[in-house]
Amino acid sequence: MIQQLIRHKSAHWLFFILAFLLYANTLSNQYALDDFAVILDNTNVNRGFDGIGKILTTNMLHGISGFNDGLYRPVSTLTFAIEYGLFGENPKISHLINILLFGGIGLLLFKNLKVLLPEKLLPVAFFATAIYVFHPIHTEVVANIKSRDELFASIFLLGSLWHFIQAIINHKKGAYFFAFLLYILALFSKESAITYFAVIPLLLWINKSVSLKQLLLPIVGMLVLSLAFYGLHSYIINSMDKPIDNGLFKILNNPIAGINDPSIRYGTAFYLQILYLTKLLFPVELLHDYSYNLIPTISLATAKGISGLLIFIGLVGSAVYGIIERNLLGIMAAFYLLSIAVVSQLIIPIGALFAERFLFVPSIAFCVAVAFLLNHVLGKKQLAINLTVAAILFLFGIKTVDRNGEWKNNQTLYAADIEEGKASARINYNYGSALTQLGNSVQDGLKKQNYYRESAIYLQKAIEIYPEYWDAYNNLGLVYKYANQLELAEKVFDLLLRKNPNYTKGYYNQATVKLAAEKGKEAFENFKIYSETNPSANVYSSMGTIAGTLNDFKLARTYFLKVIELEPNNVSAYNYLGTAEGFLGRPAEAIKYFQKATQLDPRNAEAYFNMAISYSQIGNVEKEKAALSAVLTLAPGNQQAIARLKELEN
Repeated sequence: MIQQLIRHKSAHWLFFILAFLLYANTLSNQYALDDFAVILDNTNVNRGFDGIGKILTTNMLHGISGFNDGLYRPVSTLTFAIEYGLFGENPKISHLINILLFGGIGLLLFKNLKVLLPEKLLPVAFFATAIYVFHPIHTEVVANIKSRDELFASIFLLGSLWHFIQAIINHKKGAYFFAFLLYILALFSKESAITYFAVIPLLLWINKSVSLKQLLLPIVGMLVLSLAFYGLHSYIINSMDKPIDNGLFKILNNPIAGINDPSIRYGTAFYLQILYLTKLLFPVELLHDYSYNLIPTISLATAKGISGLLIFIGLVGSAVYGIIERNLLGIMAAFYLLSIAVVSQLIIPIGALFAERFLFVPSIAFCVAVAFLLNHVLGKKQLAINLTVAAILFLFGIKTVDRNGEWKNNQTLYAADIEEGKASARINYNYGSALTQLGNSVQDGLKKQNYYRESAIYLQKAIEIYPEYWDAYNNLGLVYKYANQLELAEKVFDLLLRKNPNYTKGYYNQATVKLAAEKGKEAFENFKIYSETNPSANVYSSMGTIAGTLNDFKLARTYFLKVIELEPNNVSAYNYLGTAEGFLGRPAEAIKYFQKATQLDPRNAEAYFNMAISYSQIGNVEKEKAALSAVLTLAPGNQQAIARLKELEN
């Protein structure tokens, strides 16, 4: 029955259906993790169709205040903008698209393997694709909307490979156009697709009807396209107003990024290869983050470092043998090494030490190798093979569906990962910050305090693991503020700003704590420092309000004028300016500001009442009455206006 299914002309659709069923429970998921940065907080995306021009000409996260992440991935970002333009904030649509793309990957993988492998290895194609579709390591990519860049790069890889098969094996020369076009789209989906110029010819080499001469055009063509893309990539990234943010390559994200000792750097990098293979073999403990200090750095002279080096040498040796002898296992070793090379840390350190998503394409090689070994070891024992694969799929399927549920939102994801990820500074930070948000969202006072108390524990743990985790200090200070532990909040922000005077956000948050503690002068000074690098109407308004409460109305006027410069239609600022002028004994000037406020907002009863006071100061009774009447039209129960009108009429 399996043999008949494998040879059925529509067998590839089975994997599309299986992929859909496995990930159907993500349709009820919300946004999580990097979805916020890439979609919700990215103005280039949430402007919908109006943001397309910017997406094509700027880096991926440019829509977050010009932040330069050094990435140019317009394909997935364009789809997010189009979705936003059509459906608004709708994670269900986004998750559906991810599922459909993954289904397409499963479908294309089987179609390609079915052609590339010899007839006797067709069961390998079938079982390899099944294991790939069910493998839990892919949940990060499929269940996390942001990882659509990986999905697009992979589906374009397989699509390009399919058209090269048509051009080279089936002699359909017109297919070259689509093969190269899809390769270009893969490059514009994710930078790591650069390795596909070698991966595609390598996979074509599996089919023994393909000659080296036939591979020359694909290799040269894709190499030229890769160089052109990277020229464009460099031009766009370097043309941004801000340089690539150096925080991306700090120890928090990648512990070996700043290490100069080759023994530590390569010892850790080789050990990572053991961890990747372990995750593929036993995908039990899956986490959303593997940054500092979940995977401690190690020396090459240690047992782990040497073991990793030996495994790497073994893979390289197998790859060389496989390419020379056209051996499937060896070619899969070469495929694995090529596809993981960019993120392996062996070439250059990147912005993340380790991630499950990095295995999305390399796992194809792993699944083919596993299927081949099962087929080789069990030989003609078809029942044994079927039962073994069925057991693997059953276990993988349960884990995949369960992990999908954990990706529902940030709270569920961080709660699921905190136990196994307790050595990670970022996982502690993420979970602590999520608990803070839960505390802010509940009404029950006891529950609120419990969330804040637990949040503080995890944020303190994050700082303990990584003492320079400034965001953790910041969020810890805010937790104490929300819990009304203002003295502790002040101490945390004082410590933060003493350790890192350049953490400007800390001055703003410290100012809000000082305000809550009724320390106006100190709050003003903190706002002042913050405003030097982050001028905004909101900050100037706060400074003007504080100056007014300190009876320094001249200073208050200065800052509300700054508000007007930034926001010419700010009604509150005109109202406050009028009040300041009134206290400075300039009622005529005050009236002008109150009039402007009422022009902008004709229903502003407060501005009319203040205007009445100013008319009273200059002795214009009729206009004072008119202003008071306007107040009562808008707020009939205003007792001050009623009393003053009676007084004027008497």
